[in-house]
Amino acid sequence: SVSAQPSTSPTVVPSFTPSHSTMPTDEPSLSPSISTKPTGVPPLIPIITAAPSTSSAPSTSPELEADCSDNCPNKEIDLVLGYHDCGWGIWNDCTCQCVCDPGLCLSANSKCYDGCTTHLDFNPYGGCIPGVDCPWYRSKIGEPHCESSANFAGIHAIRETAESCCKMHFSYIDLVTCVLNSIADVVAEEAKVAQDLARTKYFYPDMHGRKNCVFSSDYQDWMMGANKEHFLFESDTQCCGNWYPARTDCPDTTAVTPKQVDYKPNASEGYFYPHLDVFNCRFGRNYPMWMMLSTAHYLYQTPEECCTTWYPAESNCPLQEDDGVQVGYFWIVDEAFYPNWKGDGCAHGNDYPEWMADPTQRDTHIFETAQECCDLWFRSKSSQCQQTIVETSLGKQVGGPPNHNGGTWYPSLNGKYQCIDGTAPGWMQAQGYKDEYVFDSHAECCKAHYCQEIRGVVQS
Repeated sequence: SVSAQPSTSPTVVPSFTPSHSTMPTDEPSLSPSISTKPTGVPPLIPIITAAPSTSSAPSTSPELEADCSDNCPNKEIDLVLGYHDCGWGIWNDCTCQCVCDPGLCLSANSKCYDGCTTHLDFNPYGGCIPGVDCPWYRSKIGEPHCESSANFAGIHAIRETAESCCKMHFSYIDLVTCVLNSIADVVAEEAKVAQDLARTKYFYPDMHGRKNCVFSSDYQDWMMGANKEHFLFESDTQCCGNWYPARTDCPDTTAVTPKQVDYKPNASEGYFYPHLDVFNCRFGRNYPMWMMLSTAHYLYQTPEECCTTWYPAESNCPLQEDDGVQVGYFWIVDEAFYPNWKGDGCAHGNDYPEWMADPTQRDTHIFETAQECCDLWFRSKSSQCQQTIVETSLGKQVGGPPNHNGGTWYPSLNGKYQCIDGTAPGWMQAQGYKDEYVFDSHAECCKAHYCQEIRGVVQS
């Protein structure tokens, strides 16, 4: 029988670690293992047939909106919650149904309450962009804010936005503070990844995938400090001599899998990974979340690494089809790049003035990329504009250059059709003139006074 009121907790608590894993230990031995098997086999790159796009590769720049409709007849907004209640899942306007957390399936009432094992080896959010279309969930370390990434193994009660996540999990604290801290957490995580990638590059042993020396700055943190002399080398000769003296193809200088893929620059990139249901390697980005916890053991750049490590006896490795990558954002989002109306350059966020989304203004004010915004509005300094994008949320600057979200702009009136940042002449600040000549942003001033770069393109 089906209960009219479903349970508010999963009927089965799924395990997120495979029971038949052959995962090596994370504690390396200081005694190098010697492999004599060369990796000279050319890589087999599978043909990617991602539907519904005709592209031959996963999209690295998702569309501003997914190719779906918001007119789902079965969508019911809860007056208290403010969203369609899916239980342990999130509503998707593209499919007009709830998308359940891994380890959960739809109940008879089309909500996510029934525990199951059919979703354990598939991540429906694979390739999502943290802070944009990745789910938001309570902090993994107990901080009073939310986090966003494709990796929330073992965590339930996820939400589409930072605001709805804060309302669900931290209703006892100020909403704006929670949202700003949540966004700041994503920015900090991305900054940590960028910091690691900017470290000094060394040759070091890739003991789990290549079993060869590689050259990168994305080595494990434990390789530094007291272990540095054993693992990080300035020359390939030192690394190869210490770890793989019998290999004739040492080092391997091709790209290596990042040690952390949650917040890396290109979250849409696919990898070869062991598909534990079919006992073969597969290519894509929808690998299980728990594989993101140990990329060295599960995610590989080439099929040889995956097949040799996991299925050496399988002659038909890897599978030639991809894992069905998603194209575009997971659900419709309204984040966009737009001319900053509170300072200089362009901004990125979901709090742009409502009139910018009007059909008569959208094409010249709402953009999918920073370059499009900067090329149209600030063509003469587009490169500088793209490097100083302001991140906004709830009407406040939450990222980008300090003090970039301010200034006073006025028209030069020198025949060059440009706006200047500074103190406007006294007469412009006088009553009756100020509203027409003094502005809070470069873009607003240009729109009102027809700056040369947007003349004939942007309508006032």
